[in-house]
Amino acid sequence: MIQVNLVGSLYCSRAVCGHMAQRKRGHIINIGSIAGVVGRNRDMYRSVGKMEQPVEYAAAKGGVIAYTRDLVAYWPRMA
Repeated sequence: MIQVNLVGSLYCSRAVCGHMAQRKRGHIINIGSIAGVVGRNRDMYRSVGKMEQPVEYAAAKGGVIAYTRDLVAYWPRMA
């Protein structure tokens, strides 16, 4: 879960940042989740018979949100 959702997107961002710096422009779009921002009420899954998402999912998506925000602040220094 962490490797795919967090580390994978870090590698993708890293792979394009150099190209963006050379061109002095570009866009990165990362996909987060509300699960990475707030804790969820687990009863909502149980009440409808759905499988819960693991805690690792929220941790990974929270990490994506945090590093994307930091990348926005860091990016001008790379250009």
